[in-house]
Amino acid sequence: MSNTQDFQGTLITRTDKADLYRLPGDRVLKRYFTSNAVERLMQDQYSMSHINGAFAEARHNGWSYRPVKLLWFSLDRRSICMELASGQEVLSVPSSRLNDAEYHSGIWLAHYHNAVLNGKSRGLIYTDLGVHNVLIDFDRKSVTAIDPGMRWGETGYAYEDVVQHVDSLLTVMVLKRKAPFSAIISFLKGYSEASKAKPSLRLYYKGLVRELARQTRDYATKSRLKCAAFVVIIIGLFPLYVFVMPVALFRKVRPKDD
Repeated sequence: MSNTQDFQGTLITRTDKADLYRLPGDRVLKRYFTSNAVERLMQDQYSMSHINGAFAEARHNGWSYRPVKLLWFSLDRRSICMELASGQEVLSVPSSRLNDAEYHSGIWLAHYHNAVLNGKSRGLIYTDLGVHNVLIDFDRKSVTAIDPGMRWGETGYAYEDVVQHVDSLLTVMVLKRKAPFSAIISFLKGYSEASKAKPSLRLYYKGLVRELARQTRDYATKSRLKCAAFVVIIIGLFPLYVFVMPVALFRKVRPKDD
C-alpha cells in the first residue's frame, strides 16, 4: 500500500529515527531519516498491518483498548501515515494519575496477548510497549499503543512484554526521581485482571531471563559502563523480578506449569 499525495504538515516532534508531522484529517506522518530508514519503515508497516488485522479493539469496563491504525506508506518518500491517536504518553501523566495509567496499560497488553496469542504463552510479542508508546486519554476512556518494537515478528514469551514494560517504567521514573513501585503493581494488576492465558510460573521465569538477557546484550553493544550499571540494577531488583512480580501476576489463581 502506498500513497503519493502531498506530505505538507506541522512538525510535532523528532525522534532518533524519524520526524513526526500532523496532517489534516487527524493523521500523523512518520518520515524516517536514518541510514536504515527503508528497513525500519518496512518493519513498522509489516508489524502494524498484521497487528491491525489481529487486534482491532477491545472493550473493558467502558474503556477502549486498541493499536494505532496504519493508513498508508510510501517507500519512495520513506514515510508512513497513521491515524492521530488521542491522549498523552504514560511517561507524561501526572504522578497523581500514574497508577491509573499503568493499570490501563496492563489491561491493554493483556487484551493484545489475548488476541494475538489466543491463550498461549508464546508467539509474536509486541516487544516495545514502553511508557513512551502507550497513549492514554482519561476523558475519552481510551488507550492506544503506537509503536511496535523492531523485534516484532520474533517468537517470544508473553512475559517478555510484561518485563519490558516494567523496565521501561523503572528507567523513566528513576530519571524523574520518582518511586514507581505502586505503579508497577497497578500495571500487573491490570494485566492479571484481563489476561486469559493459563498462568505458568515456569514460563514467566523463562520470559524474564530472555528479556533481561536481551537488554543486557543491547547495553553491551552501547558501552561496558552502561552494561555493568544495568547488571547491578538487575541484581538490586532481584526480589522484584523473582518474587513480587509473579505474586502480583498470578494472585488470582495458583500458578501451574504447562
